[in-house]
Amino acid sequence: MSTDQPDFRALEREWKIGLSVVIGGFAIAIAVAAFLTFGHKSHAVVPDQTQVEETAPANVQGGLDHPSQVCTTALMNAKNFGVVPAGGRLTDPDPRQTDQDGRYICDAATDKAKYSIAVDIVCAQVAKGKCVSIYNIAQDDGSVLYQRQN
Repeated sequence: MSTDQPDFRALEREWKIGLSVVIGGFAIAIAVAAFLTFGHKSHAVVPDQTQVEETAPANVQGGLDHPSQVCTTALMNAKNFGVVPAGGRLTDPDPRQTDQDGRYICDAATDKAKYSIAVDIVCAQVAKGKCVSIYNIAQDDGSVLYQRQN
């Protein structure tokens, strides 16, 4: 072969290598996107009712030392769950006692909706988010926005 004419076999080989690099790059990008979309997602760990009954101290189940802190923490948890909007506020700082030991109901609202947040007291430090476990969040019309699965 003379040096004036191009080597078409070498050119064809270079194109095939380039094409395989591009296709391989797209395959890797699609695999990464699929992993980030459908891969391991961290979920909030909420203790079930049996854990609440076993771990709640006796003095917490009977009464609260700082009742307004329960609703403040419950509203914070509801906002962190994404159920209550960021503009939500407590309508009453004190929780209402329910017929079940350790479960309280806090009332919150935004400009457009009212919410009832039922919580279980898991441990004595109610200022910590993990010590106030959300059981149920409902709107004033009765629609349930969140219900913990036991």
